[in-house]
Amino acid sequence: MTAGVRPLQTGFAAGEIDPRLIGRSDLGAYDEGALELRNVWVASGGGVKRRAGLRHVAAVAGPGRLAAVPLEDGAVRVFVLLDRRALVYEDERLVAALDAPWTVEHLPRLSWAGYRGDLFVCHPTLPPQHVVLEPYGHWRVLSWVFDTEPGADDAKVVRLQPYAKYANPEASLEAAPDGGELWALTSNQQVFGPDHVGTRLRFKTTEVALTSVAADGFTALGIPQTPIEDGARTFDWAEQAFGPVAGYPSACIVFRDRLVAGGVPRMPNRLWMSRIGRPFDFDTGTGLADEAIAIALGDDPAHAIRAFSTGRELEVFTTASEWTVDGRPLSPADVVAVKQTGLGCYEPRYVPPASVDGTSVFVARGGDAVVEYVFTRADTAYQAENLAVRARHLVAEPSDLAFDPARRLLLLVDGPGALATCTLDRNAAMVAWSRQETDGRVLAVAAAGGRAYLLVERDGTTRIEALADDHRLDAARSVGAEVPTTTWSDFDHLEGREVVVLADGAPPATATVTDGVVTTAAPARRVEAGLGFTGTIAPLPLLGEGRRPAQLFRPVQLTLQLHATRSLAVDLGEGLREVELAAADEPPFTGMKTLRARGWRGADDGPWWRVRLVEPADFHLLSVTSDVRIAR
Repeated sequence: MTAGVRPLQTGFAAGEIDPRLIGRSDLGAYDEGALELRNVWVASGGGVKRRAGLRHVAAVAGPGRLAAVPLEDGAVRVFVLLDRRALVYEDERLVAALDAPWTVEHLPRLSWAGYRGDLFVCHPTLPPQHVVLEPYGHWRVLSWVFDTEPGADDAKVVRLQPYAKYANPEASLEAAPDGGELWALTSNQQVFGPDHVGTRLRFKTTEVALTSVAADGFTALGIPQTPIEDGARTFDWAEQAFGPVAGYPSACIVFRDRLVAGGVPRMPNRLWMSRIGRPFDFDTGTGLADEAIAIALGDDPAHAIRAFSTGRELEVFTTASEWTVDGRPLSPADVVAVKQTGLGCYEPRYVPPASVDGTSVFVARGGDAVVEYVFTRADTAYQAENLAVRARHLVAEPSDLAFDPARRLLLLVDGPGALATCTLDRNAAMVAWSRQETDGRVLAVAAAGGRAYLLVERDGTTRIEALADDHRLDAARSVGAEVPTTTWSDFDHLEGREVVVLADGAPPATATVTDGVVTTAAPARRVEAGLGFTGTIAPLPLLGEGRRPAQLFRPVQLTLQLHATRSLAVDLGEGLREVELAAADEPPFTGMKTLRARGWRGADDGPWWRVRLVEPADFHLLSVTSDVRIAR
C-alpha cells in the first residue's frame, strides 16, 4: 500500500542543516531547511537566490586582513593590512601604499578600529599604530603619539599616557637626587629590568623618564619631568601601561568619543578610556567627568580582553566572558563594568565582532559557535544565542567575520579559505546558513556602507574582490565600448585562464585570456568576463508517517515556484536536465514549473531531487512542492 504526501517547502528560512541533525525530524527547522545550499543564499524576503558575483578590484601582495570604514559622504575606505605594508583604497581606488611595522606573523592577532576615516591598529607585541590621513592628503602609519604637557623646562614634557602598577601591591618606591638632573628610584622589591630603560613611570604625581637600571633590579635612575616635591617612600607609583615591559593593547575601539584600549598581556583584564574628544590623552587627572578612565574587569586575569564592540553600552569580549562597561554619565566617578555572559570569545586569532541591528555577533571561545550577544528588555540583561546551532558543520575554524546590512548577510571565513553566509532577519525569524564556493581561497572579509569586500587567493596571487549584484561571475570585470568590438583588455589578473564571457545578453561563451585580452566571437558593446561557479539546492530526507524518514517512496512530480529566473536545471534521479523557461528576448520567467518523476527510491539513494545552477543567470526559487507516494 502507498500513501500520498505533498510536502510544501517555502522560503528555506532555516538554511542548510548540519548533516548530524538529519535524524532530528522533530525540529521545526526541518521543514524549512535544506541538505545542501551551495553558491546560493536565502533571500530575506523569501526563497533562495543565486549568489552575487565577485568583481575584481585589485591585486595585492600576499595574505592579509581587511578593514572597511564608511565615510560621511557615503564613500567606503578599505584598509588592506599586509606583510610590512598597509594599503588604503577609497571607493576602490588606491590612494596610499605605506610601510608598516607588522609582519605576516602578526596578521592573525592584528585588531583595528575605525575613527573619522582613519584606522587604529593594535597587536599585543607591537606599539599600537595609527593609519592616518594628514593635512594636504598625506597618509602615514604612526605609532600612537600621546598628548603632552610642558615639563619643568623646554627639554622636558609630560606624556598623557595611561599608567598601571604592574608590580606587587606591596612594592614601594623612594626617590633621591643622584647628581645633576638624575634621581634614583629605589624599591623594596626587584621591580626593574633592562626593558624599563627608555620608558617612564609615575612617582606620586611626577613623571620620570628612566635612563638606566641597576643589575640587582632594585634601583633605576631617571629624569623627573616636573619637580619631585617629596621623595619619601610610597606605594603610589605606576609604570607606563603600554610598552616593552607590559606589552601593548590587544584591541581598541572608539566609544562615546573616547579611545578605548585594553588587553595588555601583563594586565589583560584592564582597559583604559581616553579623555572625551582627545583620543591620545589618557591622563586620569582629578577624576573630572570628561577626563580619562581606567577600570579592571574584576580581579581575575583570565578575563583577557580580546575585542570590543559598541551598542547601547561598551561591549567587551574576553577569553572567558562577555562584559558591558557604561555609566550615566560615562565618567570616572560613574563607570561600571558588569559581567553579562560566560562564553568567552575566540582566542587563536582576532575575529572582529559584527554589529547587526544594534546587537553584536561574535565567535565563541571554542570556535564552533557564532553567537548573537543581545540585550533583552524582558530580562533586562544580555543573552547569548548560538546562531550556528543548526549549521555547526559550516563553523569549524573561523578566521574573519563581517555583516553586510544591504544583503542582510553575515559573512564568515572558515577553515582553509571557505566562506559561509548567514541571512539574518529577525523580523522574519530567519537565521539561514549556506556555503559559498569559488575557484580559490577566501582569506578575509570586510563590510561597510552597503558594500562587502573579500580578500581571495587565486592561482598563487591575492586579490581584493567585491560582492556585486550586477556581476554573475567571480574575479570578474565588466567593460564597455562606445563602438562594438571583439577585443577587450584589462583582464591581466586572469592571464592564461579560460574564462566565461557574457557579451550583450548573448549565451555564455568561453575564451582564454592572452596578454590581458579577451576576444569575443562577435562585436559587442559590453562584456563581463570571469570565472564561473555552480550552485546546488538539495532537500533533506523525505518524511513519512509519524515524521519518520521514508524508507521507500515513488516521486510523482515536483513543482517549483520561481521568480525572475533565467535558467533552471533539475536532476530528478535520471540525470540533469534543462528546464525551458523564457526566451532570451523575453522577461525572466516568473511562475510555476511542474516536472514529472519516475521510479521508486529508497532512503539510502540520497535526495530525490537537486537543482543545479550551471548557467551564470538570474535564479530565485520561492518554494517547492513534492508529490510523492510512500510505501507503508
